[in-house]
Amino acid sequence: LDLDGAVVSRQPGIHDPVTPDLGLEGHLLSLMGDGCPVAINTGRPEKFIDNLFPNIRDNAALLPFWASTETGAHIYDHGKNILFQRAVPGIERLRDTFNKELAQYPGAIVEGHKMCAITISLAAANDKQKAYDHMLAVCKTEAAAAQGINIIHVYKPYDAYIEIVPDGIHKGTASEKILAHPEFHGKVVVCFGDSNADET
Repeated sequence: LDLDGAVVSRQPGIHDPVTPDLGLEGHLLSLMGDGCPVAINTGRPEKFIDNLFPNIRDNAALLPFWASTETGAHIYDHGKNILFQRAVPGIERLRDTFNKELAQYPGAIVEGHKMCAITISLAAANDKQKAYDHMLAVCKTEAAAAQGINIIHVYKPYDAYIEIVPDGIHKGTASEKILAHPEFHGKVVVCFGDSNADET
């Protein structure tokens, strides 16, 4: 289940404060109550899920709930046990570089609260197309100069962002790790998403 454009409409790049979505949370709790495990697979950070679903957060240890955040770079189970975590090499230096480049595009931001991945949110940039093209070129230059970096970029009429994740990490690898858990064996799996970042 993706947690952004397809399911939850929120301001790009903003994770705190987030108004809880008690309606969607109620549906997820109902599914879990009927014995259906639920896995969130999002580019958002863990903090976003905690803020969006406070009742799941407070009762997670009792629920069949998993989450992959930061596009697969951070995965945890319902006990908040980390199943997988890998950070982008040189993440702090890259954040500094991207923030300096974004100074010329008011409204564009490097999203906060992420431990392992970097998301450059361009939806609110004063010139979205120009900002996207420029930052994609910067990201490709950085990836060519370093090892272990994967770029996922999305440009849509209502959104634009570039995600930097560790090489070989994406929502597909996260799904494989979560679905390998015995609780998912023999279950019919249904996935929801809305962009090429969700198709891997």
